[in-house]
Amino acid sequence: MKKQLNCAVIGTRFAARTILPAITGLHNVNIKYLCGGEDKQKTREIAEAYNIKNYEFTFDEIINDMDLDAIFIATPHHLHYKMLKKALTTNFAIFIEKPIANSVEEIDEILKLSYGKEQVMLVTHQLPYYPVFSKIKEKLNLLGEIYYVNIQFQTNRLTNLKQWNWSLDSKHGGGMLLAMGSHILSLLRYFFGDSTTYSNLQSYQDNNVLAEKGEEINKISDAESLFEFQCLLNKNIRTNVLCIGTGHREDFLSLQILGTDGEIYYKSNGVAQIIYKDSKVESLDYDLDKERSIWKVGYEYYINEVLKNIEMKEKLYEDVRNTPFEVYKKQFLFLEKIKNNIH
Repeated sequence: MKKQLNCAVIGTRFAARTILPAITGLHNVNIKYLCGGEDKQKTREIAEAYNIKNYEFTFDEIINDMDLDAIFIATPHHLHYKMLKKALTTNFAIFIEKPIANSVEEIDEILKLSYGKEQVMLVTHQLPYYPVFSKIKEKLNLLGEIYYVNIQFQTNRLTNLKQWNWSLDSKHGGGMLLAMGSHILSLLRYFFGDSTTYSNLQSYQDNNVLAEKGEEINKISDAESLFEFQCLLNKNIRTNVLCIGTGHREDFLSLQILGTDGEIYYKSNGVAQIIYKDSKVESLDYDLDKERSIWKVGYEYYINEVLKNIEMKEKLYEDVRNTPFEVYKKQFLFLEKIKNNIH
């Protein structure tokens, strides 16, 4: 790996909250560019806070820098497709927030453009890198035959009773299903393997939450977003997933994995443990600050690993924690199936 990697960060919301703090902590990475949106003052303030000198360049100007090693795209969803098409004309590594595009047709075009390219191209999913989930993964073989999985995720980051949020815009964000669905699927893939299958699907989504920009959000029901699905994982594991957005509670994730010889329970900002058939209890907690977001901690582990191995594409693609573009297409198709199977 080069002595120092030159990176560009595109976007100033998730980037300012998670990406920039994580990259800044790496000694061999230089954030050469920050590219924001219409609020130039906000971009300048964030750039100055992280000592980024180049914050007035356009996206097109940035990707023409031959000295760039990696780009992080974290803009509103509807911009990803066009930006990614341009980025794929270069040779630097591409790390993009989901989705890579908003339709199957656009994703197929991105895949065609990516075929034969040598650089790393990954969709960012940091949950599999959270240390507690790594510990859970190590213990799954002790559960015997796994027969039930339950995941519940609640967030207030996508909803706000006072203002419009592009994540809930039907054209720009796609709602909770697109915002959170692939994160959950990436965690299931990490736990149960790349060949994970889903069958007997039943799903539900609150369709009244996709607000257009300019609409006043003044009711609790308008600020809530949820989707739920049940299926058979790998043909025999009954699985239930619920994701809900609300303006009242901090992020919370709970996980249950039940097997014939033991059960694993996890609650964010709480405990992680395995209970064996003989009632023996084993803690799976790491010495982590439970007040810190699992998303931020997971991202720190993720970014350190992918940049450390940025020149080892095959290694990164074989790591089931990561999401190459081809894998993301499978996730997107399943989310489309959920959307089309709404009851």
